[in-house]
Amino acid sequence: MYLGGNISASAVPLLLLPILTRSLEPSEYGQTVSFTILIAFWQTIIGLNTQAAIGVYWFREPQAIGEYGSAILLVIGATGLMGIIASPVLIKGVMRASISNTFAALAVVVAMMNAIVQCRVSLWQAKQKVKSVVALQIGSALINISTSLALVTAFHLGASGRNLGVLVSSMLMAVISVVTMVRNLEMKCSFDIVKIKTLVVYGFPLVFHSLAAFILGTNDRWMVAAILTPEELGIYGATAQIGSAMFLFADAFVKAYTPWVYDRLKGNTVQDKFRVVGSIYIAIPSFILVALCGLGATLLAAKMFLGNRFQGGGHLLPAILFGGVMNASYMCFAPLYFYSGKTKLLASITVISAGVGSVVSYFLTWRFGMIGAASGSAITWSLLAIGNLSVAVRTFDLPWKSTRQSLQEWYTFRVPTETTSGSSGVK
Repeated sequence: MYLGGNISASAVPLLLLPILTRSLEPSEYGQTVSFTILIAFWQTIIGLNTQAAIGVYWFREPQAIGEYGSAILLVIGATGLMGIIASPVLIKGVMRASISNTFAALAVVVAMMNAIVQCRVSLWQAKQKVKSVVALQIGSALINISTSLALVTAFHLGASGRNLGVLVSSMLMAVISVVTMVRNLEMKCSFDIVKIKTLVVYGFPLVFHSLAAFILGTNDRWMVAAILTPEELGIYGATAQIGSAMFLFADAFVKAYTPWVYDRLKGNTVQDKFRVVGSIYIAIPSFILVALCGLGATLLAAKMFLGNRFQGGGHLLPAILFGGVMNASYMCFAPLYFYSGKTKLLASITVISAGVGSVVSYFLTWRFGMIGAASGSAITWSLLAIGNLSVAVRTFDLPWKSTRQSLQEWYTFRVPTETTSGSSGVK
């Protein structure tokens, strides 16, 4: 069901591709790519990653979740205000594809709204309310696509119309998120400095992890924006949108997988440990199979959805999909670090991988152009996945060497069904 929700959400940029790549010049489309990159950048800072903690504290202190929700909202507001003030300074000289100071500030607003929605979604995931998460994704997708279509085609606002469509949908979803959290007592009118400090201590080390993850996820487009032309950024961004299918699959996987792993680690039985390891050993080969099956589909989609001025990027897709496989593999290990509170360790691995990968990506992009950017991104994701695997084996007390028994425990286990409370059930 998570995959269905992700497909609905991803359908927005995909369905808009035939229109945008035929209505806009590649350089104009590059402006929408720049706006998206800025949103992703600010999402690493807004809230100081405190919104990532609320799912964990639902399991640890469910009776105090309302105070935690309010504390997160205050942190999002404070960091967002600072981001709006700083945004014009940060964009100067960074991107060759022009973006105005107004849209640079609006990117911060979108990041604030997305942080609020992430808080809402994290709690629903912890409670295994899959249908609610999917409904929010579909609602956001419908508003996003309808608003963007109207502004681009009817009002002829071009790239600005697309960017405003993202803003409108994010604001509406944030309002819905706050209303539902207040109604369910997951957010109260309170100011608890202890809760704020607790969340910041948990989340702040993850800012560096998230910044590194941002570099991991966007370093190919950053390199194209910094080294190549705005036209190439537009072509690369449109092709990468097609190739994002594997990353969307990974995102759907982690939304279902993370609360399940938290439940197993909370149980802390021998069987639960085997099941966690078994799930990892099954998931990674499955990701590879999905990518191989999806390669032909993405090549066909590129020909169908992209306008004539954006053709010629199909050779980038194998490298982009391989990067998605490595991203999904990394997702298998991340919940172990989050649940155990070893966020500094996770941040260290991510920062090192992003740093080394960025250097590799820079030289590959400078030497080989767009294919170098795609290959550099795949190498960077590989460094992260391999780094997390090697550290996890040495850090977490799990039966990593008991492959057969772990797989047997996984096959005989039935995944918990959706419940309306924080506890898990069985199908």
